[in-house]
Parts: sequence; C-alpha cells; structure tokens
Amino acid sequence: MTLADHWVTHGNRMVFCRVRDQRPKNASRPKILVVLPCYNAQRWIEPCLAALARNAEPHDILLVEDGGAPLERLPALDNLIHCRMESNIGLIGILNFAARFALNEGYAFYARQDADDFSTADRLALQLAKADASEADLTVSGVRVVDGDGKWLWDVSGDLPADLIAALAVRNIFVHSTWFLRTSVFTKIGCYDERYVGAEDYEFLQRIARNGTVASVTQPLVEYRVHGGSVLASSNRPARTTARVVLRYFSFRRPASYKGLVRSMAAAIVPRNVKAAVRKRFSQSGA
Repeated sequence: MTLADHWVTHGNRMVFCRVRDQRPKNASRPKILVVLPCYNAQRWIEPCLAALARNAEPHDILLVEDGGAPLERLPALDNLIHCRMESNIGLIGILNFAARFALNEGYAFYARQDADDFSTADRLALQLAKADASEADLTVSGVRVVDGDGKWLWDVSGDLPADLIAALAVRNIFVHSTWFLRTSVFTKIGCYDERYVGAEDYEFLQRIARNGTVASVTQPLVEYRVHGGSVLASSNRPARTTARVVLRYFSFRRPASYKGLVRSMAAAIVPRNVKAAVRKRFSQSGA
C-alpha cells in the first residue's frame, strides 16, 4: 500500500501534503523508519541520503519538507517516502506527523535525523542491536561535530550518566539527530509537546527518562553540523524554552536542579552562535 496526497490537520487549520511514495507496492516493511524533516535543505539532502544509503540495515526514509523552497533533485530510492507540506507547520508538527505515520504503517523503530546531518554506514545496525539487546525505548549515540564545510570541530561521547534524571536536570545531554526510538514510546508517553518549540527533544527526553529506558552506543554514529544556516542557529528561543523545561521538571530535593536553573538562565542571555564560537575556540585550543 502506498501513501497518497492528503490533507493534514494542524491546530485549527488544514495543510495539504503532497506525497511521492517510492516504495514498491505490497513490499514488506522494514523495522526502521528514518525521519528526515527539512526546510530549504537542497544543499544537504543529496549527501545526507547518500550517507543513509550506505547503511545495509533495511530501512525506509520519510523525508518531509515543511514548506520553503521545493527540493529539485532527489535520488530514485525505492525506500523513500517524500512528503511536502504546502505551508509550514513547524518542526514539532512534522515530528508528530512522522510518529503517527510510523505507528500506522507498523514500523518498530523511528530513527530521527536532521537533513544537514549525516549518519555513519553502521549507525542503524549498531543502534538496532543495542535497542534489541537492552530493550530500550530510546537508543542514542555519540556524535562528531563538524562545521558547515564538514571540518571536524570536536567529538561527543554517547556515554550514559549513572543518574540520568540528575544529568538532565542540568542540560540536554543527547543530540536529537542520534535518537533511535521504539515507536511504541509514542503510545506509552505521547508525542512531542507543541508548547516547547526549540527544546521539544529536551522535554520529550525528560518524559522518557521517567517513564521508559535509555541505552547508548558510545561511539559517534552521526556527523552533527553546526552552521549559521541551521534552524534557530542564531536565535535565543531554544535557550529560553530550555529554561522553561528546567523549571517544569525542577525538584527542590535535587541539587542538580539548581545548577540547571542557573545554567539555563545564563544561556538564555547569550546568543547561540556566540556560544558555538566560544566552544569551538576552546576545543581547538585543547582547553
């Protein structure tokens, strides 16, 4: 069964979704659906899809354009479902649209990635093996951070802290593009919360930490791109929303909560691009 053009309900309006489903009719579904939200991503989409194609683990790709300039060149992949929203509904709307699609189509796993980030050739196999072995609701990984030209900046390990909830009281410790979710988690704890634009992953992660299980592949499995053209790159909105998440899950009995509150309030003052530049300088100096 293939997906056809249809209308999507978003808030109090209807948005037309144009679909090109390249999956063969009556083909069996793989376990994994890779979710690629994008907006004006022509520069990145071809190498992003090429990197995913190097993954031998069977998977389908749900590429969702959230308005913007239409993608002009896409490879003829037989595991690609290309959806284009005719008007912008926002990242959270796209992620929740993808969650409903994954559940309805019977996928067991929802692998999250941004269109300007690249997966390693063994990402899906390693995360699937870890998820199966640990029965985790969410499996994350380390990341290799690069600039807009692909130059290495620093690596971040995917090591899990001994007390995940205490660590999350301070900051979001996992990059969203590394997420490998069981689709059943959307039934268990719900989808992304529309009230936390810019920190939707952080808020969702707080719920997973309290109501599910998290595992990690420690080595970098995603090349995470930091550049001026990334979504909200120069905006303080994510930092302000992060502070709201910290306050929502604040515990007077947890010392880490006080550290997280101070940290998030300070981060809300400094522009995101300035913070990225400072971190890059320190990483290059070995500090």
